[in-house]
Amino acid sequence: MASVAGWVAGGTYSAAKSWVIAFSESLATELAGTGVTVTVLCPGLVRTEFHRRSRISIDKPDALWLDARKVVRDCLRDVGKGKVISVPGLIYKGLAWLARVSPRGFVRSGGKLTAHRPPLR
Repeated sequence: MASVAGWVAGGTYSAAKSWVIAFSESLATELAGTGVTVTVLCPGLVRTEFHRRSRISIDKPDALWLDARKVVRDCLRDVGKGKVISVPGLIYKGLAWLARVSPRGFVRSGGKLTAHRPPLR
């Protein structure tokens, strides 16, 4: 399980999720033609206990939150289609696409907007 955060510059969490995406794509390539498939799930914000238990702020606009059951349904549909990457939700599909096709400098600048601490001076 990865995250759309894997396509932005957002610290250790983003770096770890980026690795999961790259590993999944590599594994899918290695396993092509064997009958074994790989699908990596890359959701955005999902309404679960995770944020509350982690004491992470949940004061994001409702439009950014995904329903966990719908995320699972969308991912299983993508598995059935043989997709390697599953990004549920139209907003997150758009953001993921934008992050993948944009110049890395632009993406890194966007990562500053999601930083969890003030920049060092």
